[in-house]
Amino acid sequence: MGAYEFQDLFDDSDQDRSPDVCDICPGFDDNGPDTDGDGVPLGCDRCEGFDDNGPDNDGDGEPDACDSCSLPGDINCDGFVNMLDFQLLVGNWLLGV
Repeated sequence: MGAYEFQDLFDDSDQDRSPDVCDICPGFDDNGPDTDGDGVPLGCDRCEGFDDNGPDNDGDGEPDACDSCSLPGDINCDGFVNMLDFQLLVGNWLLGV
């Protein structure tokens, strides 16, 4: 390992005392406040006030507490599971999207 590569291990671009290679919240302070107690610093909390690791019933990566589309099968998020959702599902499946 060269001197430059060794230095990269200690780079801390957001100056939060967590090296970039270990940074859980790039651009924000890893040691900053966690106001909802979910283990995610406020700067990276995508579901502020709720557990970022909470249930995700529709599998879209957004916790149900902050999900505007939490109805399983409601692909277009219109509040209904209907033929349009089925068409979108089949269309995406056929196109490999």
